[in-house]
Amino acid sequence: MIRKATSADIDSVENIYDEVLQAEEEGKISVGWIRGIYPTRATAEDALGRGDLFVLEDNGAVLGAGMINNIQVDVYRGAPWEHEAEDERVCVLHTLVISPRASGAGLGREFVRFYEEYAAHHGCDELRIDTNARNHTARQFYRKLGYREIAVVPTTFNGIPGVDLVLLEKSLRREDRADDLGVGMKRKKLFSEIPLLRSWRIEIRPLDASDARSLEKLTGSEAVYRYLPTFLFEKKYPDAVTVIDRLYGECFKESIIEGVFADGVFSGLCEFYGWRDDIHKISVGYRLLEDAWGKGIATETLGLMIRYLLDETDIEIITASTMAENRA
Repeated sequence: MIRKATSADIDSVENIYDEVLQAEEEGKISVGWIRGIYPTRATAEDALGRGDLFVLEDNGAVLGAGMINNIQVDVYRGAPWEHEAEDERVCVLHTLVISPRASGAGLGREFVRFYEEYAAHHGCDELRIDTNARNHTARQFYRKLGYREIAVVPTTFNGIPGVDLVLLEKSLRREDRADDLGVGMKRKKLFSEIPLLRSWRIEIRPLDASDARSLEKLTGSEAVYRYLPTFLFEKKYPDAVTVIDRLYGECFKESIIEGVFADGVFSGLCEFYGWRDDIHKISVGYRLLEDAWGKGIATETLGLMIRYLLDETDIEIITASTMAENRA
């Protein structure tokens, strides 16, 4: 889960800063940060006060943090950005940090995806990030996610002198994305993974046994399935435990069905189905609990699914269908 930080998270964020600084001092990584200068506990506290500090929590442990806002640092002014945008349409990710304890788990990628969805939800279509030129790992990471390096600017940055600051950008505008996404990215076959997708309040993830009761509530609702086909996989077996047990074996051969969670609460299912690899086509759909209707959850869920398909897979055609009687 990625959420806005609270005061209770500051110790955890400071600990992650310390872990990264320790790894830097031991020569295990090269980030370019200096203990006592940046980042410090005050860095996190200031961001908390502005309301733009976010944390990534997994199984109750804070394993990552970052700041998301519209604040462009001084060296951004006059930089040769490829995509011009008004300040209010620019969203910046600052000081993204993942605990070395969770290195290689894909959490950085999840945080960046969250950042992009958060930006889009708040009307920002121009993304800007910076990193120290010494941080080759971060530079390669952002390139793989479709960010372009547009300049390297010598500066004193966050109190650290002699920094060569790399400026990166990515546009969310569809007309710009065709060029941006081709840089350093290898598109996946859709069924090569079960995606984990997150936005500012929606999480799409595989179901597990702990979700059985919630799934039973969904499948037991006549209102939910009134306009849906009777052959849906979750209706195939009499109990939810069996459905979940077979979702990512038997069902995965034909479709990907995952849980939709809004603010951490089960809200329904979404599905990728009808895959045609020969023409790079897929269909998308969802079914939500009644108490999740009318809250924008379906819109945000489909947005996450479509962005994943267009940005990360080789899918070129996306379709959806519904019964004519389903006016919603």
